[in-house]
Amino acid sequence: MASSNDHRACEIRYRDLLGRLADMTQRIEQLEDVQREVVELLRDFRDLGRALAVRIERQDRQLHKLAVRRLSPPRNDETIARHFRN
Repeated sequence: MASSNDHRACEIRYRDLLGRLADMTQRIEQLEDVQREVVELLRDFRDLGRALAVRIERQDRQLHKLAVRRLSPPRNDETIARHFRN
């Protein structure tokens, strides 16, 4: 037969365990919130990286077009035609 002291000790341990489980549940919820924030930050960073890559590619194309225009002599068909007529 269990004594009342055994029953009381069991009850104390049970309540302690419930309290620890409640604390653990709260800590897990906080960790999940932090994880969500980290995922959102990573998503924002990825989007920023993609936007930056697009902008760099666009700038590269524009620079390439400018370089091609500067390297190519101006094309004036009338001037060329006149030159060959003379």
